Amino acid sequence: MKELHDLLETLISTLQGTWSSIAFLKIKNELHRGFTINHPAVFIPWNITENELALLFSGKKLQHISEGYYTLPCEPLKGLDCTVGFHFNLQLNGILNELEFFRVEPEG
Repeated sequence: MKELHDLLETLISTLQGTWSSIAFLKIKNELHRGFTINHPAVFIPWNITENELALLFSGKKLQHISEGYYTLPCEPLKGLDCTVGFHFNLQLNGILNELEFFRVEPEG
């Protein structure tokens, strides 16, 4: 979980120059509690379970790939269209363990 947090902190610090200070501080504060997806507009707390994630995305394009693994086409950061993979650690505690970002190939 710390590795994920560090990765997101690095991503945000890289993007800091493109956003206003207020927006940057808001995102940095949110990272301590979870991860926000812009579209669909959903906040995902770090301690979420598989069942809670499925309920959170009820009616959306969340795909159950295998036990402990889901994917969602979304826009996690403004203007970044990708698919996010949600990995859960079933052996330890069943909560979200890793986010994985997949680039979406442009159509055409």
